[in-house]
Amino acid sequence: SPTASPTAFAEVDADSLELTQPRSIGVEHVALAALRDLAFEALLESLGINGVMRTAIVGSIIARMAMPGAELASHRWLVGTSGLGDLLDLDLAALPLSRLYRASDLLMKHHDEIEARLLARIETLFGLETSITLYDLTNTYFEGAEAGNPKAVRGHSKEKRSDCPLVTLGVVCDGSGFIRRSRVFAGNAVECRTLEGMLTGLAAPAGALVVMDRGIATAANLAWLVEHGYRYLVVSRERERCFDADRATTLVSAGEETIQVVRELSADAQEVRLQCHSPGRELKETGIMARFCTRFEAGLTKLAQGLTTPRG
Repeated sequence: SPTASPTAFAEVDADSLELTQPRSIGVEHVALAALRDLAFEALLESLGINGVMRTAIVGSIIARMAMPGAELASHRWLVGTSGLGDLLDLDLAALPLSRLYRASDLLMKHHDEIEARLLARIETLFGLETSITLYDLTNTYFEGAEAGNPKAVRGHSKEKRSDCPLVTLGVVCDGSGFIRRSRVFAGNAVECRTLEGMLTGLAAPAGALVVMDRGIATAANLAWLVEHGYRYLVVSRERERCFDADRATTLVSAGEETIQVVRELSADAQEVRLQCHSPGRELKETGIMARFCTRFEAGLTKLAQGLTTPRG
């Protein structure tokens, strides 16, 4: 056999290397694999969405996984940072921004069908039991007038932007954290009036647990949950507090904070109440009250001074 030639070595100055159009492909690989396990593109095709728009939808979703943002930010990421186009064997550099906006419109148009079929696929993949664990709402605001969006109206903004039109977002999650139902409500939606509509038709098993905040836990909603076989976990809306430290049991929380709890059973044995005392919560509420008193007293002082000031 011929003699192998000796290996040739060459030294390279690492500082002299230049990168031209570097692209990321890690998150893209993972996201594409997940979408293919969900048969997502086949789902879009069954809804009559053409190949061009299917690609835009997949690109938009993966961009929001990797770099959450609006369509403009997603477009910049797809064109300037991501190697998704190479994985799809497409030139995403030529992807117009307007196509991402149309992709979002198509997703909203087919929202209910996509959500239901993806949930069914997820339950099959992971063998999940049907459950309901968390229901909550939030809202977000628009900088513009949003005159063409009937749901964009003024309301109480959780981001302190009540000067802008809002929309309210509601989500029902199962015990594994997967979304069972999501909806967009008007910005001035009354939270406590959305519960029945969100849970009706979800085919939850008897005794499914619903966790929600005190804004939704009205007496009418709790009665509706009991009537339809749900259990619930809520923070009480009652303003008066009664904590008997002599009957309390001391526990250590997951955050290694020592808390005291008192467990009580209602007269009809249908409801368990857990009264809790946390030193951290006590300090927080004491601080809130102190700041309120300081502002209140400053206001009284200003009023008193105004009584003796001309045109005060």
